[in-house]
Amino acid sequence: MQSLLLRIARCEQVDVAANDENHPCHMIVSSQEATEFQLPEPWNGDISKAEILFVGSNPSYNSAELYPCKKCGDAEIVSFFQNRFSNDYYKTLRYWTLIRKYASWILDTSKDDPQLPEKICITEIVHCKSKREFGVRKACNYCAQKWLDQILESFKGNYIVVLGSVAKELLPTISVQKKVLFMPHPNARGITDRARIESIKKQLSDISEK
Repeated sequence: MQSLLLRIARCEQVDVAANDENHPCHMIVSSQEATEFQLPEPWNGDISKAEILFVGSNPSYNSAELYPCKKCGDAEIVSFFQNRFSNDYYKTLRYWTLIRKYASWILDTSKDDPQLPEKICITEIVHCKSKREFGVRKACNYCAQKWLDQILESFKGNYIVVLGSVAKELLPTISVQKKVLFMPHPNARGITDRARIESIKKQLSDISEK
């Protein structure tokens, strides 16, 4: 698992795309503002033990975030992504709060269950970071073909939750035998927890009837 994580984080196409305007990933890898390039995000959590794999469109970019860059060592990169949910900074974010709620509703447990983070993994269709999904549509087919099947093969849990309309639109057909749910993006506004819960209940009921 660590080998795949590092191959995605150190994707050899980043430098190629940065210097080739015709590369499908050129837009997204060229969009970061800071001098230190923030690495592609493979996944967050322990994918080999997680019960739920959340799939988004691509990770958001924040130049001020303390995040791995090219000069970081392999052990540091692996530790950052596998242990990201234990970082107090991320615990306060709306995105992570809703992810935890989604997981608790699906698994029928408390969102404050201390073991819940161990059951969650988050990955993306496009692994390079950008603001407001900039460059995602151009990069999605290339990136998904390169990495998505390998990620799904590494995931041994039961549930895949696709986050947001863009991820739902761009996600290739999933052939693995998993329970696949489609949910609003955690940062989507104007959607109540009640509506999110009802959506989960209906989808789980529909899946159980198939």
